[in-house]
Amino acid sequence: MGRHLPKKSTQLMMRLPCDKVKSLDDLFFFRCFSGQIYKAGNVYDRKISDYMTGDKELDKESLRIDIDLIEDEHDLWIQFSR
Repeated sequence: MGRHLPKKSTQLMMRLPCDKVKSLDDLFFFRCFSGQIYKAGNVYDRKISDYMTGDKELDKESLRIDIDLIEDEHDLWIQFSR
């Protein structure tokens, strides 16, 4: 059983597209959140907008970083399942 949501968040939960979310743990497990990556750790400590120009390039780089994070998470789960 996960951590229960405060009663005040019930209205927020009603608006979520994920109907299986009953706790904060479920919120992350079912990935019922969104966001945009604007900075990643790098040698120069720069935001993506500092080294990419144009909306398409920014979105493409953000997606590349997101895919890298997903692959790293997948590799971590594989490593722990052995």
